[in-house]
Amino acid sequence: MSNQHIARGSRQRELTGRMVLVGLLAFFGVVFGANGVLVHKALSTFGGIETDSSYRAGQLFEREVAMAKAQDAQHWQVDAKVTPPPTAPPSSTSSRATRLARL
Repeated sequence: MSNQHIARGSRQRELTGRMVLVGLLAFFGVVFGANGVLVHKALSTFGGIETDSSYRAGQLFEREVAMAKAQDAQHWQVDAKVTPPPTAPPSSTSSRATRLARL
C-alpha cells in the first residue's frame, strides 16, 4: 500500500535518450561558451607587447648583430680539449660500508 501511495503522490519522469542528449549538449554548450568568452577577453586585452619600447629593443638587437659580425670578422678559433681528472690512489681510510662489513 505504501508503494502505491508513493507512486501516485510523486510523478517520476523516465530518463530517455533524448533527455541525456539535451543534458550533454547543454553541459558542453556552457563549457564551450565560457571558454569562448575567456579566450576573447584574453586576446582582446593582450596587445602582444612584451617590452616597454619595441624601438629600443630593435636597436639593441641590431647592436648585438653588429657585435657578432665584428667577432666573426676576427676569425677567432678556440681549440679546447676535455680530459678526465686524474684517478686518485686508493685511500687508506676505508668506506663506511666496508667498515660495517668487517664488523
